[in-house]
Amino acid sequence: LKTIGVTVEHGSKSVTFTALSDSGNLLCEPMSGRSAILVGYDVISSVIPYEVLCLMRSGAYDKLGILSVANLRRTRLIPAKGIGEGKIFIGFVPDKITVRRGGRGGCRTVDAIIAVDTGRSGDYGGCEGIISPALIGA
Repeated sequence: LKTIGVTVEHGSKSVTFTALSDSGNLLCEPMSGRSAILVGYDVISSVIPYEVLCLMRSGAYDKLGILSVANLRRTRLIPAKGIGEGKIFIGFVPDKITVRRGGRGGCRTVDAIIAVDTGRSGDYGGCEGIISPALIGA
């Protein structure tokens, strides 16, 4: 199992967490095709604007129109299909996402979306998120 460091920056805030590289993570935003990094609500909530957090916690996907224009442009619906059930995550496009591979892998900025799992505090195989190997060049 490969563990990746992920730093998410938005405005003046940032958070760093570990993500499990999972080849089964095919989660992506359907309109743009951008890969999504799945992370628990408690882990990422410090960088997401308050009004978007409220929408995420309520699960009221039909209320996207109440967001400010700036936040609406950064908010996405991300459908997912797991074993036996489907789910919709609310995603957020932060200012910057950096991934850091161990060893000599170095850091690099990736074009991705954060998919927020409001049902979990962030325990994915001992990590706080899940990332596609395609985002880390593995």
